[in-house]
Amino acid sequence: RFIFENIVYAPGKLEAWAYNDGKVVAKHRLQTTGKAVALRISAEECEQWQANGMDIQHLRIEAVDAQGRRVREVSEKVQLSLKGDARILAVGNGNIANHELNIGNEISLHHGSCLVILRAGKTGGKISLEAQSNSMRKALWVDELTQ
Repeated sequence: RFIFENIVYAPGKLEAWAYNDGKVVAKHRLQTTGKAVALRISAEECEQWQANGMDIQHLRIEAVDAQGRRVREVSEKVQLSLKGDARILAVGNGNIANHELNIGNEISLHHGSCLVILRAGKTGGKISLEAQSNSMRKALWVDELTQ
């Protein structure tokens, strides 16, 4: 982590370009986000989630602003509600100082994000996970568990 004490904070964007022999080889941009207004759930790419009692699915839950950008300052608790033949195997947020249990139906966001791992049951059908918090719009993820 770099700290520049002589630079005054101002909202906006900061771009860095990397060059190799005069050609751009990488770009990275940081941009000030707005207030967190909603939760978003995204799933790891999975060809087919099988109802075999063993398959797992990783879901990332993020706090996002009105433009869909992750708001890293949010550390609010998220409550989870699962429907269908699956169970929450684990939850986590990557914060080594976090003392919350890694099982259960709630977890705090860390840097605006957390992870939920689901384990498939043995009956095919629709699986849905709803994530909600006290201050943001809830999110719903739905997938099909195949026989």
